Amino acid sequence: PPQQVAGPSEVSVETWVQIVKAQQQIYIRPDGTYDQQAFDPEADGKLEWVQWNKRRDAMLERDR
Repeated sequence: PPQQVAGPSEVSVETWVQIVKAQQQIYIRPDGTYDQQAFDPEADGKLEWVQWNKRRDAMLERDR
């Protein structure tokens, strides 16, 4: 069921930079805990799903 969550709160600049930092990957578990992992765009680009998605994007762009 829906639960009330805390509203916005002020954070330090350092915390804000960490929150919005580019190229990060965060896994959120069913229990709400999370784990941050480095994201490697080059390695990600080699994944079959990413390659398929890029081909699909190219087809859609071409058909515009």
